[in-house]
Amino acid sequence: MLEALRPLDTLIGTWKGTGTSLKSSGWDETIECTWGFREEDGRVSINFYIAGGELLEVGLLSYDPRSQLYKFVGRDKKGSRLHFEGKLAGTQTLRLPRTDKDAKDGRDLTRRRDSLRGQLLDMGPESFLVATRVAGNNHPSGNKIDISAARL
Repeated sequence: MLEALRPLDTLIGTWKGTGTSLKSSGWDETIECTWGFREEDGRVSINFYIAGGELLEVGLLSYDPRSQLYKFVGRDKKGSRLHFEGKLAGTQTLRLPRTDKDAKDGRDLTRRRDSLRGQLLDMGPESFLVATRVAGNNHPSGNKIDISAARL
C-alpha cells in the first residue's frame, strides 16, 4: 500500500490554501498532510487535517490493493462522512467519484456527478495543490468548490 501512495508523498507537509464556491466570497484554510500507519492491519494512509475549511475538516487517503482503487474518506463540518474512490490519472492527479449513499434518500450520489479531483503541481522548488469538488444538486455551497494551496 505504501508503494501505491509513494507518487503522492509530496503532499506531506503544510499547505496554505484559498477556497471559493458559487455561494461564498472565499475563505482561507490550512491543510496539514501526514503519513498514517496502522499497526493492527498494516494500512498506510495520507491524513489530511484542515483548519478553516468549508469542504472538509479531516480526510484520509488510502489504497486498496484488492480493488486497485484509491479511497478517500472525509468528514465535513456537520460530522457527515463522505466516501470517494477512484484511480490515479497520470502521475499526480486523482479522480475520485463519490461512492456513499445520500443519507436522506438513499440514492447513489455518483449518478448526481458528485466527485472529488485532486492534482499536485510540482514545479521544482514550489508545489501547488489544486482540489475541486463538483457536488450534487443539493450541496449548500453550490455545485462547485475549488481550493488552491501552496506549500508553506
